[in-house]
Amino acid sequence: MTLSAIPNDGYAVYAWYKFSSEVKTLANDYDNLLNGEIINDTQIIVDMDHYNVYYVALFKKTYTLELKATTGIASVSKTPEKEFYFYNEQVQIDANPPSGLTEDFDKWTTASTSQVPSGFVETQKRQTITIQGNYSLVATSAFNYVVNYHIMTENTDG
Repeated sequence: MTLSAIPNDGYAVYAWYKFSSEVKTLANDYDNLLNGEIINDTQIIVDMDHYNVYYVALFKKTYTLELKATTGIASVSKTPEKEFYFYNEQVQIDANPPSGLTEDFDKWTTASTSQVPSGFVETQKRQTITIQGNYSLVATSAFNYVVNYHIMTENTDG
């Protein structure tokens, strides 16, 4: 039999538990944490040969981490790369200069509505942050681009 758990918006299945009627609480009961039976984040396959066995999905609030780059930054990355993160999850962020430039990073800035991650160092190109809210971070460049061009015209009046 397949069991499904559908979380509300802003939440995700954190873990599935399997326990018998004798277990009164799930708190710190990691021995009963299911491993290997999970199909995906919201479904598990259960063995119905046992009676008085219960399956519980544990939900946790989720948070987002959005990274953007301004002109002069080739790309930004986060490891692990995921759609959402759980509270206190650690994520490495990195700003990568365009090829051929050794260092072009100036600092990280936050969107006006974003919180600042705890321990965040705005001038550190690569760092590990701890997720404790929704974040929107922008990598900015120290390099000023100057574009020179010439317009060539051809005289066709003879």
